[in-house]
Amino acid sequence: MLDPKSLHLKLQEYADCYSESDAGRELEEISKKGAGAEVTGDTTDMALKYLSTAILHAIEEDAQKVQISRVGVMEGECKLLGSKETTLPKPPAGLAKEMVGILRCITDLEDESGESKLAYGVRNDRLEIDVSVHKSGEKEVMGLTLPSR
Repeated sequence: MLDPKSLHLKLQEYADCYSESDAGRELEEISKKGAGAEVTGDTTDMALKYLSTAILHAIEEDAQKVQISRVGVMEGECKLLGSKETTLPKPPAGLAKEMVGILRCITDLEDESGESKLAYGVRNDRLEIDVSVHKSGEKEVMGLTLPSR
């Protein structure tokens, strides 16, 4: 079983690492290169990087929510929702499932549907992100609602 504390810490490390970069460009690189985008080839690391960068991109774009959807094991997508809807570069095969699994582990969401909170630090600020998940059969949707500014 994955350690939620180390996953949360790694998510924070990626936030620190990419907070000054172009998050949209980073997401494109991950999408384009797939497992090759992560030096280690580790799917968990790649999912943490995509997830952290998607949250940073949502903050940059003043989005209200990051939505991760998956069907089955391999297919998934990620969107920013707010005044406009933006589809982010497609996560590589299996990455959406990994991202949802990581967030379920960190937030202790074990049931088919539920809600929790995620503490996310950006630079010298801390955000409390509302996390919701709904699963029905092979389809699962997770939402990360950012605090209002």
